[in-house]
Amino acid sequence: MASVSQQRREYVAELARKNREFYGTTDGRGILRSLELIFAYRWVYIFELIQNALDASAQSIAIQVSDDGDTLILQHDGTREFDEPDVEALSKVFRSTKSASSVGFMGIGFKSVFMRFQEARISGWGWTFRYEVERVKGAEYGDVQTDLLGAVVPIWDPGVPRPDPGFTTRFELSTRMDQNADLESDLARLLPDTDRTPLAILAVAGLE
Repeated sequence: MASVSQQRREYVAELARKNREFYGTTDGRGILRSLELIFAYRWVYIFELIQNALDASAQSIAIQVSDDGDTLILQHDGTREFDEPDVEALSKVFRSTKSASSVGFMGIGFKSVFMRFQEARISGWGWTFRYEVERVKGAEYGDVQTDLLGAVVPIWDPGVPRPDPGFTTRFELSTRMDQNADLESDLARLLPDTDRTPLAILAVAGLE
């Protein structure tokens, strides 16, 4: 009998195969391109990740920016176990395990990270996988475009760092799309110096 880790590896591989087959079509790529119209603000991913933490019943989160300013790590202590439907929701567009009353219920919310980063590495509850999107030159005009197929094709990766002690889930986002837009400015959208209302709202929600 295959181990739990092997079963999860196989599940991720099969999910990637099916998504590559569907989203690799003309219609599928059209769906992915629509993401660029949905997320007008590149910093919205911060709010989406925090919403995910709240959905997982987290009481504490930690956000860290690397010294070179190219990587953002968000960890939380959510108690709701991360399972196969969650991996599927992260890996699809217009599909999610959330109810219709939840923010990002169509599975779109997480994709906002790919408006800002080329790579997302996720770990927790025994899962370790990543997504990678490529920047390619357009065939007709030679302009640089983002190939979002990688945003729905998970890759099992046992080398992804595990959550730190005290946390259950870790998101590591790296390789900024726009090197001129710093991550500190993204965090300032969440906690602006002139308005502590978002912090108060998170406190009411039970988040530290």
